[in-house]
Amino acid sequence: MDFRLLGPIEVWHADGQFTLGRRAQRCLLGLLLLDTGRAVPVSRLLSLLWDDDPPDNARGVLHSHVARLRGTLDPDRSGARGFRLLRRGDGYLAETDPGAVDVHRFRERVGQARRTADPGDRTRLLREALSYWRGPLLADVATERMRDRVGLGLEELRLSALESCLEAELDCGRHRELLPELADLVRQHPVREKLIRAYMLALYRDGRRPDALAVYRSAHAHFGRELGLEPTVELRRLHEMILGGDASLHPRAPEPAAPAVVRVRPPVPAQLPPDVPRFVGRAAEVARLDAVLAEAGSMAVACLSGTAGVGKTALAVHWAHQVRDRFPGGQLYVNLRGFDPGAAPVDPADALRRFLGALNTPPERIPQDLDALVGLYRSVLAGRRVLVVLDNARDAEQVRPLLPGGAGCLVVVTSRDPLAGLVAAEGAQPLTIGLLSPGEARQMLAARLGESRLAAEGDAADELIALCARLPLALAVLAARAATAPDLPLAGLVAQVRGARAELDPFAGEDRATDVRGVFSWSYRTLGTPAARLFRLLALHPGPEISTRAAAALAGLPHGRARELLAELAAAHLVAEHVPGRFGLHDLLRAYSKELAARDGAAERRAAPHRLLDHYLHTAHAAAMLINPRPDPLRLSPPVPGASPEPHVDYEDAMTWFAVERPVLQAMVPWSAETGFPAHTWRLAWTMVDFLDRRGFWDEWAKTETVALDAARRVADRAGQALCHRDLASAYTQMKMFPAAEADLRAALELFTELGDVRGQAGCYNNLGWLYGVQDRYQEALENAEQALHLVRLIDDPVEEARALNSVGQSHALLGEPEHAIHYCGEALLLFERTGDPHGQAATLDGLGLAYQKLPDLAQAASCYERAVDLFRKVGERYFEADTLVRLGDVLRDAGDDSGARRVWRQALDAFEELDHPDMALVHERLAATAV
Repeated sequence: MDFRLLGPIEVWHADGQFTLGRRAQRCLLGLLLLDTGRAVPVSRLLSLLWDDDPPDNARGVLHSHVARLRGTLDPDRSGARGFRLLRRGDGYLAETDPGAVDVHRFRERVGQARRTADPGDRTRLLREALSYWRGPLLADVATERMRDRVGLGLEELRLSALESCLEAELDCGRHRELLPELADLVRQHPVREKLIRAYMLALYRDGRRPDALAVYRSAHAHFGRELGLEPTVELRRLHEMILGGDASLHPRAPEPAAPAVVRVRPPVPAQLPPDVPRFVGRAAEVARLDAVLAEAGSMAVACLSGTAGVGKTALAVHWAHQVRDRFPGGQLYVNLRGFDPGAAPVDPADALRRFLGALNTPPERIPQDLDALVGLYRSVLAGRRVLVVLDNARDAEQVRPLLPGGAGCLVVVTSRDPLAGLVAAEGAQPLTIGLLSPGEARQMLAARLGESRLAAEGDAADELIALCARLPLALAVLAARAATAPDLPLAGLVAQVRGARAELDPFAGEDRATDVRGVFSWSYRTLGTPAARLFRLLALHPGPEISTRAAAALAGLPHGRARELLAELAAAHLVAEHVPGRFGLHDLLRAYSKELAARDGAAERRAAPHRLLDHYLHTAHAAAMLINPRPDPLRLSPPVPGASPEPHVDYEDAMTWFAVERPVLQAMVPWSAETGFPAHTWRLAWTMVDFLDRRGFWDEWAKTETVALDAARRVADRAGQALCHRDLASAYTQMKMFPAAEADLRAALELFTELGDVRGQAGCYNNLGWLYGVQDRYQEALENAEQALHLVRLIDDPVEEARALNSVGQSHALLGEPEHAIHYCGEALLLFERTGDPHGQAATLDGLGLAYQKLPDLAQAASCYERAVDLFRKVGERYFEADTLVRLGDVLRDAGDDSGARRVWRQALDAFEELDHPDMALVHERLAATAV
């Protein structure tokens, strides 16, 4: 990995840039990497991150940042990516190669330059060192005070290195080339005498003696006026030597040194996939795209269409990288999966939500309705120049909502469909991508195998190109295999490919894919038996990507063995590791893999999905119970052998797992039903409830529960239907779809009643109380809470009784009956204390806080809320901690303590921001209302 701290913090790996978290998380990473290999005490981190004024929950927040960094940069805690974040005593340590951090590379190159006598070599080393600087240290996260504390001496070292570099380049005779840079530097740093000396010397050597003397006079005057000092002896001596025309000032024989090239990374969002290595050909197509860009007077659309594997995505991404600097607003990218054989096309609404998130739109501002999403997206892009790449589109209808509305943006769409509707209605420029020309195909092979190898076996190379039908994907797969067998003549490869094709004649057809099956099969036949089996099984996974642990479950293998086999497949270009540890298949390869998998026995095709679903279900279930410990309605059977569920360390680890696997779980819910495992469908949906709720993904939650409910109905699983109705109602309540929520709760209540499930009935009455409460129908809320209390007392369950008592108490508080509320919440607290349920105690203290707030006894209310916050914090319940902090701030404000209220609200805001939860908006409103 490549860590960049000299400028905005960035982390790069072989396939592109990591997306890091919020400012504090990036700042923590930067602080640890500045001391790579050394433990940084927690006390120092807290002092730096909060400018010597950390909040009470600072250690918990710090722990959350650490967990998130680990989840992003070292998800399996193995250090396989060359980075680990370790706990050492009362501190944290970033363990990585110091050479992977630009600050340490900078120091190393400067040290090497100081030990180098040759001025040309010294110039090269120093220019390389200076090229690492893209801006101030930790530019996007650090205040000036923090920069002074952690980067003491770095800026001075940079200027000193620059001065040494200029001196070395003057020694190489490059005085004329340096004059513009020196003039600018002297204006920026008018008291740095080394720069002034270098500028005077360069002017003198260029024959501009009067200008050199004028620079001295200006510096002399500035020193006297601003500093009350005379120039140093060295500067005065140089002045005298120039006056006297000293011959020793003339340069030695020049040795031209190449100027440094400093690459500036594009601004965020920068979502483009990595550029295609060794891209060749397509000159005419690139010229057409250049023309579209040059002629665009308003928003322009280019549609790249062609068959699968022809290189549409490679061309679009390569060209986008070439022109990205023309779009200062950034680049947006999405794979719309229009022709993915293993998954449904991406919903335009989901793509818009991703784009709006990348454009830094607060989650609470992102609407649910498609028309509203389109309107907001176009409003956000108004006035910006943004490049939008829509890859693998299904049709024009999928693309239209993703088109910006104003001038300045350019959209590149790739699709197997010609998208004639976009050409006709939106004026899109069509560009058909055909097969490579023979010359381009040969260039592509030469780039991968070497020109000399192709020249030695030209006829065989031409045959290979013909066998691949000049299709880029097939050529890439074949070239990968040829590169791993450098001693095998290309003629031998031709023979092997021809033999493989003969076995695939039964698959012949009109689709272009049939022309490359032989190439795919030949690469497939070179795999070891275990890797070949895994390749076939990967077609069963619904995508969009699979982790090494999930692949191990799919194949029923140990994790380490699965990792080895995936590496073998990646080396053969049969899978792509777009993100370290996560693998995907091109849709053409997925289709081929499905053909192969269809020949496996029925037992294998049933057992593999079962292992995979058990892996996800049991892993998700364990995470869900960590996030919200409660009575378990699933009572899962043990996982089948080989499923190997993943363990979770704590709440943060569980939430991180759900965040990473969320797109996979979205696909897994409907896939499980389609594959014949409907019992997994609704159970998987149940495990996702708390994560989706606490992150505010309510629309997604409702869609998931709708699919789950349908699966439970198809197999007449009434218990599953009841849970799905109840959870769907909760999603609708959050979305303020109150009639739909009530209908589903009534359906759930009817089912639980038929099943004789008293606990389920009580839960429905409790949720009806919540539903009525958020509509300010407090009397109905109380009546339903009382019915829940009556039911749980029939089953002798003290925990459920305590929860019902707390609901009754909170309903009384909302009705303006705080004395009753204190009575019921007090009873609930006693029961929770007896059963040792800290979460229940915290929730009840929150209810008591509300009751005292209504009394009003603000001191007692604050005390209850503070105790609730402490307990929520201890059990890792960040959402509920933040929710209670909001009410605590309200009490402090009502008591006249605005500064205390703002301090508490900022703590709540930190937590909601960590969770990306829409309730951030509520806190922002309170802070704005009390701003001084």
